[in-house]
Amino acid sequence: MEDKNEEPIEDLKDFLRDYVKKEQAKPAPVPPMSKEMRGRLVKAGQLGVILLAAVYVWLSLPDLRRAMSPSKPLRQGTYETDRRADECIRALWGLAAGTADQASAVCPVSKLAYKHSGGGHACPNPEKHGFSSLAFVPGRGVVAIRPGEKRRDR
Repeated sequence: MEDKNEEPIEDLKDFLRDYVKKEQAKPAPVPPMSKEMRGRLVKAGQLGVILLAAVYVWLSLPDLRRAMSPSKPLRQGTYETDRRADECIRALWGLAAGTADQASAVCPVSKLAYKHSGGGHACPNPEKHGFSSLAFVPGRGVVAIRPGEKRRDR
């Protein structure tokens, strides 16, 4: 009878030894995050968002500068023009910028509608301004050619 009693006890001892070994082999449970550590993580996340926003603003600066810079000058070059020619040039720039309606835009001197072709706009009567050609050409701006001059393409 004693053998029967010893056998379950030995089995129980073996089971307990195996159980203890398994429990010791398990990694230690991770303690919950402290309030201090959680606060540091939140601040690091906020700092990361601020840094990303600063990089975005820095990369956007050229676009902002371009948007805030003054528009192209009314004219560049050495031509002396009168007030009426300046009004026509200003109207051509307005057409190019899209601030003037193409259908209703007229030359302030001749009162004729501007000619539109290929994204460009031309004065219908440039002779009234003292030019053989007065037009806005995409990529070049307002081009004015005096009578007798040859057209120069870049």
